[in-house]
Amino acid sequence: MTEKLKKWNIGTAISVIITLAAITIKPEYDLKNHFLKYSYQNIFATLFVIAYVAFFYDRIMDFLSDRKNRIVCIIMGAFAAFAIVVGYSFDTTGSIDVVRGALIKNAIRFMALGYAFTTLFALVFIKINDLLASGAFMLNTERKLKGLYKSYIDILHKKPFITAVVTVFIILIPCLIAAYPAIFMGDTRVQLAQAFNSSSYNHYDVEYGATKLDNHHPLAHTMLMYICVKIGVAVTGSWNVGMFIYTLIQYVFMLVCIGYVVKTFVDEKFGDICSILFMLYVVFAGGHSGRYIFLATKDIIYSGFLILFTIGLYKALKEQKFGRFIYIGGIGMLAFRKEAFYILLLTIVLCMILALFSRKKLALLFAGVVVIHVMWNNVLVPAMGIHAGSTREVLSLPLQMTGRYVLNYPDEVTDEEREAIDAIVNYEKIAENYDPKHSSPIKNTFREDSTKADLMNYFKVFFKMFPKHPQIYLYALIEFKYELFYPKAFNKATYLYSYSANRMERANEFMGDVGADFHYPDNAALTKFRDSLCDAMVRWNGYPIINIFNSAATYVWWVIIAFALSIIKKNKGVFIITLPLIATILFCILGPQSGGHIRYMYPLQMALPCISAFSLKLIKDASR
Repeated sequence: MTEKLKKWNIGTAISVIITLAAITIKPEYDLKNHFLKYSYQNIFATLFVIAYVAFFYDRIMDFLSDRKNRIVCIIMGAFAAFAIVVGYSFDTTGSIDVVRGALIKNAIRFMALGYAFTTLFALVFIKINDLLASGAFMLNTERKLKGLYKSYIDILHKKPFITAVVTVFIILIPCLIAAYPAIFMGDTRVQLAQAFNSSSYNHYDVEYGATKLDNHHPLAHTMLMYICVKIGVAVTGSWNVGMFIYTLIQYVFMLVCIGYVVKTFVDEKFGDICSILFMLYVVFAGGHSGRYIFLATKDIIYSGFLILFTIGLYKALKEQKFGRFIYIGGIGMLAFRKEAFYILLLTIVLCMILALFSRKKLALLFAGVVVIHVMWNNVLVPAMGIHAGSTREVLSLPLQMTGRYVLNYPDEVTDEEREAIDAIVNYEKIAENYDPKHSSPIKNTFREDSTKADLMNYFKVFFKMFPKHPQIYLYALIEFKYELFYPKAFNKATYLYSYSANRMERANEFMGDVGADFHYPDNAALTKFRDSLCDAMVRWNGYPIINIFNSAATYVWWVIIAFALSIIKKNKGVFIITLPLIATILFCILGPQSGGHIRYMYPLQMALPCISAFSLKLIKDASR
């Protein structure tokens, strides 16, 4: 590495730290106080960025002189500017009023931000080029190590898998103790209630048969929790022990996935810093990873399978053959998330189009995914008398748009439109139930006895209403999902222990007929320890720089940069390993929760470090 390049890299590191600190610093630990609020910190950060960009002006202009680079950066810059200007308006007023009230001022702001972001994205790609040129992310055998660090790295090189597993396990022991028996959420109660055939359970307000199981939540996850609890109750008489068995299985599985990532890094000769940073990232990113890994939800195990699938895809691109990780990861993804079916098919189809692998093998893989999906959902689930789920689960976005329309323009809804809407949801409650950040209040009034014809009529009306007030549909979409792209240091889904305790109480009430008894141990010392750990995590969430990991937009823009890099470098491999995460973002847009619900970003959060490292290696190998 040249001395000039070293100075640039050191300067970049210092500048990034100072800028992020300035932008994210807050006078108090208020998770709702987003970090893009106009303040002296932002003025300082802006001036610093301007000075830094000026220092790199020649290199930036040289990079943007390439037409492809320029187009990619301009599109990204314009979209980022739109996200900031419009996102700020919806974040502060819940409408477009801030923009509309000062149109010229905001048009100027949009152009200024667009230019600034275009320049900054160019700078990001320049620094990625520097990283590729320096090879700093690869193993440096000439580097001299000393002391305990050298001893640890030697062990890491010899036994990377077990070293990573033991390291993360030891660090997270306090979180494991605090989480006993598990961290509950709303879905945990629902899944356990249906598995135990609780008399209180009627998720879809329908007549159930011999079982109340339904296919809304992945059955593999529901039955895993059920079996663990049954074992715990049968062996020890304790519902807590049963739930803790589930927690341990999930925890060990995630440790195995983390271990395989580190093993892959070592096997592929990535720098030691990649393995160290990944382990630290898993434990400390945003302060919530230490809790999420013990959260009883399908998203955690699904994330582990996505990591394995990513490793398998990377190895397949390198070796031109499908290994066990492709199959294990893909089948696990299908078992723990419904949208995995579409993500896998999209990935396989684009691999065919890009001719990355043998089309015969891809065709067999495609057929295998379809057969597994159809046999499970269309044959086995009905044969077992399990309710298939509800059509309402795919109606989140259109119902949000309809809800906002009815709320804002009730007098313009015709009798025909009202009847078509009322045929699938309760029209009388649609306006009062409208929540701009959550579709479930409207969606939960869905009429399960509605027919396909009713649904077709609704969509005819849905598209017929659009030309009358098209902005209403757009505003509903933006306010529902703007947090996916608008950076704000607020994690909607914190899942604190106090919240979990409340969910346990509700689960016990809901499942009282089957004797459910979930609770945190009634021990003063343990309660104090749990509260202190939770307080430390919340404080950690609020620290400058760290709090960017509490924003869903951090991960979305990380994916966008990786995707753009595949276009700039014309690297099909990078495009393909990024594709599952792009598809995940699209499903988040269609999903029932607001963009700020970061639990849905957990698969991205866990897979992105792997994809980033693998992308750099694929690009570097392609340049040889």
